[in-house]
This record gives sequence, structure tokens and C-alpha cells, in this order.
Amino acid sequence: KEDDEKKGGRRNMMKADKKDARNKSMAIIMSDPNIDPKTQRVLRELEEFQRKQEKLERQLNAAGIKIAEDIPYEEAKARVNLTAKRMGEIGSSDVVHPDKDEQKRLRDEYFMLEQDMEKYSTAMMASDEYIQEQKDAETKWENDHEAG
Repeated sequence: KEDDEKKGGRRNMMKADKKDARNKSMAIIMSDPNIDPKTQRVLRELEEFQRKQEKLERQLNAAGIKIAEDIPYEEAKARVNLTAKRMGEIGSSDVVHPDKDEQKRLRDEYFMLEQDMEKYSTAMMASDEYIQEQKDAETKWENDHEAG
């Protein structure tokens, strides 16, 4: 768990470093006197959209809504299936085991699996492939159950 907290901290630092680098790059580009007005306007709009996106991401996180990571559909689907299988093997977050150390390990593992499941299922359901798959399944069902 401590390793995950360290990774999260490093991830946040890396995001902050990228944001700082992006802001510095944007400032350098914008200060270039050779940039035409149309390019400057597009860069200002891009900067504005990036600020709005960051604000929306913070609001979603504050509301407890996870933002889907950009994970390829097939990878996300495979991870959801593997995670579901392992969660089924453990049983639940309240698993009981005669060995209390093993019980704690299983409960901790289940907690991590729940987090993975949310991450990968959110990424999977946000993918274009999943959305199309659902539309196709709905159309097939409608066609199979069409009246008369």
C-alpha cells in the first residue's frame, strides 16, 4: 500500500512537471514575435481549453468520479476479466481465513483488485469499441425480438 502511495505521489509530481513544462513552452512560443496572429489565437484557445479541462478533472475527482485512463480496449477488457476471476476466487472483501495474516493479505489484495476493476472497467466502457459493441448487441436483440 505504501508503494502505491509513493507511485501516486510520483505520478502527481510528473503531471505537475509536464504542466510546468507545457506552460513554459507555451509562454516561449507566445512571446515569439514571428508568430502570426491566427497561430497566437489558436494557442490562446488551446491554453484556455487546457485550463477548463484541468478544472473539470479536479471537479470530477472531487465528486468521486474517476476519469477513464486511455487504455486500449482489448487490454482493458482482458484486465477486467482477469480481475473478476481473481475477485471470484477470493470471494469478497470480508473474506474469512483461519490464518489471520493470510486473511489480511487476501483482504488487501481484494481491495487492490477493486481499484483495478474500477480503473479498467471505466477505461473499457469509455472506449469507442465498447460503445459500438453495446450498440451492436442492442440492435441484434431488437432484431431478434422484433414483432411479427
